[in-house]
Amino acid sequence: MGELIKIAESEIGRVVSARELHRILNIKTEFSKWCSRMFEYGFIENVDYSLVKIGERNAHNKIDYVFLFDMAKEVSMIQRTDEGRLVRQYFIACEKKLRSLATPSYQIENPIDRAKSWIAEQEQVLQLKEENKKLQFRSDFVDVAFETDGLFSMEEVCKINDLPYGRNTMLAKLRAKKVFLSSNTPIQKLINAGYFKVVEQIIEVKGFKKLISTTFATQKGLAYIYKLLKSS
Repeated sequence: MGELIKIAESEIGRVVSARELHRILNIKTEFSKWCSRMFEYGFIENVDYSLVKIGERNAHNKIDYVFLFDMAKEVSMIQRTDEGRLVRQYFIACEKKLRSLATPSYQIENPIDRAKSWIAEQEQVLQLKEENKKLQFRSDFVDVAFETDGLFSMEEVCKINDLPYGRNTMLAKLRAKKVFLSSNTPIQKLINAGYFKVVEQIIEVKGFKKLISTTFATQKGLAYIYKLLKSS
C-alpha cells in the first residue's frame, strides 16, 4: 500500500496533519468547524492534538493541528464514510508493518534480552486491547449521539459512558472535581461552553409552586465527563 497520508515522528509520538486528514477524508465542512466538531468527542488539547501555526497572520491557511496517530485513527472511524474506512485501514496497515520489523522474542537467543522483548510484546497486547475498547466506546458514542436530540439525563450519562457506579456517585465525583456545584448543577463556565444545559420548570407540591432545575449533558458534555472520569 502506497503512502496515503504522511505520518511524522515527533517528541510526543507519531502525528498526522489535521488539514491533510481533512482533505483525504473529503470532508465538505469547513476545516475549523470540522475540527471543533471532532474535539467535542472528548479529545484533549496538548494530549491528543496540538495547534500549529503554518502561515502569516493574514494567510488563508494560517493554522493547522497535529493529531496523534491514535486520534487520527479514531477520527477516521467517526466519519463513517468509504474514505474514513480507507484511511483507518491504512493506519492499521502502517501499525502492522511497524510491528513486523521487530524481532519476535522467541527468536532472541540471549535470555535477558528475550525476556525484555517478551514483556514489551505483552505490553503491546494490553495496549491494543485498551485501544480496541476505546474505539468501541467511540463507535457506541457516535451511534447514541446521532440517534437522540443531543441531551442526556445524568442517569443516561452513567449508562452510555459505562461507568461502574450510579448517578449519585458520579455527581459526587463531579462536585469533587469542581465541575458541579453543591446544588448538583454545573458551573456556569461549562454551561456557557455548551457542555451542559439546565432546564428550569415550576411544579406544584401540596398547593405550593416550586422552581426546580434539571441538568442535562450535551453530546459535548457526555464526552467531557467520559474523559474526565475514566482518566481518574
